[in-house]
Amino acid sequence: MPDTPETPPVKRGRKPAADKPVKAKPAAAVANYVPFVRTGNLLHISGQISMDASGGIKGVVGEDVTPERAAEAARLCGINLLAQMNAALDGDLDRVVRIVKLGGCG
Repeated sequence: MPDTPETPPVKRGRKPAADKPVKAKPAAAVANYVPFVRTGNLLHISGQISMDASGGIKGVVGEDVTPERAAEAARLCGINLLAQMNAALDGDLDRVVRIVKLGGCG
């Protein structure tokens, strides 16, 4: 099935868990940057890292953190991205049609 805005999210291959409400609050910026910018129908999100209440997960996989801990860090980043996306889109993640780019450090 082609990926179009008219295609329901479940038909586009999203897992049911992706359709659950985002309960996480977006993290406040910890430096001098804007967490998100909307222009037209595009949304750019900046500065989302593996931060949680304990301070987050930092390090090099295999040296400072285990692969399992690195997977948890990636999960935290994803939750933080969804929280910022949810805030930027006034709580309506159904407006998301496509993720164009994900980037990271390193």
